[in-house]
Order: sequence, then C-alpha cells, then structure tokens
Amino acid sequence: MKHRLLMCAETTVDLTAGEEAAAMESTRSWVRETSSPGVHVDGNRLEPPEEARTLRVGCGELMVTDGPFAGLRTIAVRPFWPLPL
Repeated sequence: MKHRLLMCAETTVDLTAGEEAAAMESTRSWVRETSSPGVHVDGNRLEPPEEARTLRVGCGELMVTDGPFAGLRTIAVRPFWPLPL
C-alpha cells in the first residue's frame, strides 16, 4: 500500500536567508533518511495556489476549482511524496 504525504506551507512567510537554508537542509536530511530504505520513492512540487486547479468528477460532471487548498487561500500544498507504508 502506498500513501501520499502532502506538506503545506504558508505562502506569505518571510524567512531570513539563514532560516530558509535551515529549512532546506532539514528537508534534504529527511529525503536522504527516507530514500535509503526505499520509503521515499518520488516527490515534487505542485503548482503554486494561484496556478493550480483541482479536477473532480461526480454524477457524470467535471468540476474544476481553484486549488489545491486546505480550506484557506493562504495555505498552499507544497511537495508531495508517495510513501509505501
């Protein structure tokens, strides 16, 4: 069975260069740790919220909405990783 991990981040957060570097290193460290045992198999960024769209099909109709959003327009879905658990 595979699961997908979605990471959400505020789109309006201003980080110092040091904070951004620390966050990136933390992410790289996590990817290294989960890649070696084969847990992390793929990952990439999704489009920013202003570019992304969500497609849903229900009752034979296609619905296209802005997104993906976690309920608030200030939260953007960032990288995703399918994980076999």
